[in-house]
Amino acid sequence: MPSPRGLLRAVAGVALVISFVGPAWAQAGSVLTLPEALARAEARRPPLLRRKPPSMRRVAGTQQAGFIPNPEARLEVENFSGSGLYSGLDLAETTLAIGQTIEMGGKRESRIAAGNAEVIAAETRQTIARADLNLEVRRLFANALASREQAALAQGALDRARDLSRVAQTLVDAGREPPLRALRARSAAAEAEAELQRISAEDSASRAALAALLGDTVAPTAIIGTFEALTDTPRLVDPTETLDVRLALAEAESARAVVSRERASAATDITVELGAKRFEDSRDTAVVFGLSMPIPIFDRNQGTLLRPRLT
Repeated sequence: MPSPRGLLRAVAGVALVISFVGPAWAQAGSVLTLPEALARAEARRPPLLRRKPPSMRRVAGTQQAGFIPNPEARLEVENFSGSGLYSGLDLAETTLAIGQTIEMGGKRESRIAAGNAEVIAAETRQTIARADLNLEVRRLFANALASREQAALAQGALDRARDLSRVAQTLVDAGREPPLRALRARSAAAEAEAELQRISAEDSASRAALAALLGDTVAPTAIIGTFEALTDTPRLVDPTETLDVRLALAEAESARAVVSRERASAATDITVELGAKRFEDSRDTAVVFGLSMPIPIFDRNQGTLLRPRLT
């Protein structure tokens, strides 16, 4: 019958073999480095970071905001039916005209400015989200590194305590020390072993937390890296250049641009029309010119301009 120690060695050997023939993803998760963790977290980024690059949206939004209104075609037929002389088409007058609305009050410029300001705010939010994700990965990785180092120190402390316990027991057996000395040494070794178990549990928990962030169901068996690799060279940061300040400034600029756009939309546009009129009775053609604009009596975009004041 094999001894308990031999049985434990056999179980450990079987576990080692299984670890080598296990799924590929389990092998990939056996060790983890900081660059790998950052790359995998970026690949599994939240929806905010999955959006198209803001620069592309800026180009699309600016292009759309810069378009002028489409021209309008108008076909008008007069005197084509009626009574007396106007019962037929002989006296009909046909007008074909093309009209173009001319935006007033800087509508086009304000639309472009508002679109750019909104995209800049979106870019800053995306940058903050990416920075927060990066910081969270580094924080969990630092916790895992600290737990790894603490576990190594606890293992060293346990080894020394066991060595001292063996030495104390040898001295007691030789009659050079009282039995109490060996008892104290064994107690110290037991305490060191309990501390190692506690720190090992914290180490497993820290690696499991990092694995959960990366979407893994199995924690990595080892963390490879140093604390120096977690941070760049320390440098002072200007408080006016932080991401939160940049976001606040971008959102304020976006709000101002939106208000300017809404104010501009209250301006009255002018529609210029140019066409040709054909007289059926004489077969003559005449040029037609028209100019029209709405009368801003009722709708002056008051509600939209009042909305920011109520929030």
